[in-house]
Amino acid sequence: MRVLTLLLLCAGVARAAPTPTVAVMPFKDLSGQKGSIGEAIRETVTTDLKDVAGLRVIERSNIDRILAEQNLQANKSDLDPLSTVKVGKLLGATLIVAGAYQKAASTVRLTARFVQVETGEVVGTAKVDGSNADFLTLQDQVTVQLLKSAGIDAKRVQVFAKRSRPKLKSLKIVELYGDAVVETDDKKKEDFLKLALNEDPAFTYASKDLDELEKRLKKYEANAQVAQERSFQELRAKLAKETDPDARAQLQIQVLTGLQTSRRYRTMAKEARALLDGPPPQPGKIPGLKPDELAGFYLILAENQLKERDALLRDGELFLKRFPSSAYFKSVELMMQNVITLRRKEEDGKAKAAEEVAKLSSQNRWDLCHVARIYKYAAQTHEAQRLFRACLEVGTHPRGEVLRELVYADIEVADWVRARADLALLEKEGDKDAASYRQAMELSIPSDG
Repeated sequence: MRVLTLLLLCAGVARAAPTPTVAVMPFKDLSGQKGSIGEAIRETVTTDLKDVAGLRVIERSNIDRILAEQNLQANKSDLDPLSTVKVGKLLGATLIVAGAYQKAASTVRLTARFVQVETGEVVGTAKVDGSNADFLTLQDQVTVQLLKSAGIDAKRVQVFAKRSRPKLKSLKIVELYGDAVVETDDKKKEDFLKLALNEDPAFTYASKDLDELEKRLKKYEANAQVAQERSFQELRAKLAKETDPDARAQLQIQVLTGLQTSRRYRTMAKEARALLDGPPPQPGKIPGLKPDELAGFYLILAENQLKERDALLRDGELFLKRFPSSAYFKSVELMMQNVITLRRKEEDGKAKAAEEVAKLSSQNRWDLCHVARIYKYAAQTHEAQRLFRACLEVGTHPRGEVLRELVYADIEVADWVRARADLALLEKEGDKDAASYRQAMELSIPSDG
């Protein structure tokens, strides 16, 4: 009975063969360039291998951590055999993938070797040549040889051997994707992924990464808003309890500054007005610390951002009367003058726009974007917004071009809901500069309304 039990246990151990564990290193650029494509190959191969049942794939971040700890980061695409085995053992890998690529005009060569960590033996190699357009197919051919070297079931290998891959427009797509892979700043990573998709919307690796990144960024933003609100409430609670005039003034300034930084312009205006309309602050010991003066300035800043021009003129005049020696006097005066200039331009622009439109040929009058620009330059922004939206629907001009004009008009008329929606549409168009344009325009859009 004991002998039978031992035999069964031995048979179980024999059947429980270890799961092949693969670590993919970046492919070396034999063309002597910056190596972004090598990082892209590493990432795309890793992504493909994750879908293979019976195979464990080590994440790139874990590999890079070990390389950094061993001071091998600079040579990660060209490790010597001893270092390769050492890194593999530290990662718990059974197979290390190392390779290279070389560009020559419109063709590319991929080579790879598969090193068994336990013995340091090269258990398989691959070398494929083809056009840049067939880059993904060439990559699959390398993956097929890799899976065979790992002892993966033939049926799973055939999935890569037989699948049809789209042709690439250029290797620039892969290079941009590689830039995104190694970028640590999420916003810059997002920009690189969008640039790659702008080159080729069908590059699924970039679209998948972008979807995942945008989900994470939205989560970060939501968490940041919660944290900002918590911090705001904590400051308010401290302010309610504080009795020292100087400490109260400093807390009030913190509240207003925090609201401005987070673009909570509506809340900023409300807080500033409450401070101005409340009892006068008690004089403190710190010279120049005047929370009511600062509140007046922040109120006008908020009204300027919210395009509340009547309120700005009214509150601006009150500020100039109340704080004639303020360091913010000239800034407030300038904001008021800008509103007055705009009002005059709006009044004069009605007749000018009508006159310009009347001069147009019948053909140009049907060009809604052209007519919209006439109204825009005449400061008739509501009408310009309506016409740009109609032009977008007609589709006679490039959508990205029209959406930029439309976002500007949305912001000028304080149509924040549409401004956000139009920025989102612009990004969907794959405009290569959409991300930087959005960041610039979002500074003018309140986050609290």
